[in-house]
Amino acid sequence: MSAIDIVPLGEADIGPAAEVIAAGEIFRRYGIDHERAARNLREVPGETLVARAGGEVIGVAVYRIDGRLPIPAYLQTLAVKPGWRSRGVGSILLRAVEDRVFATGPNLFLYCTEDNDGARRFYEREGYQVVGRVPDLLLPGLVEVLYRKTIGPIHGKDRS
Repeated sequence: MSAIDIVPLGEADIGPAAEVIAAGEIFRRYGIDHERAARNLREVPGETLVARAGGEVIGVAVYRIDGRLPIPAYLQTLAVKPGWRSRGVGSILLRAVEDRVFATGPNLFLYCTEDNDGARRFYEREGYQVVGRVPDLLLPGLVEVLYRKTIGPIHGKDRS
């Protein structure tokens, strides 16, 4: 596998990153096409990292670390380009997000559609635990599963 670089989203990355997102079946299910993904990358608050191999955008992660308690850090999007899936790109991107999140607080949350078995296995392998099920959150009849990864409580031995 080529070396993978993780960098903040730049203006030139918006189109290729939107293409990666729009290629995901789960995002199409939510009505996110290339145009909407590009608009979201430009307008939705948060931070975005892209994974590049040989200069090509092969993955994207969108997250927020500015939320209020009890969910101050939230992974909104993690997408990997077809052909690069199951090759470690998602894990590399997720670790980069976690490094940034856990430098500011002890918890990272995300939602995953209940019937997205592959993504659920991935997150569980990466140490995320199910917090609960949320029916009809984004679309009628669809159940989202809330996951959390933690390095400790918000208030603890070294946290005030």
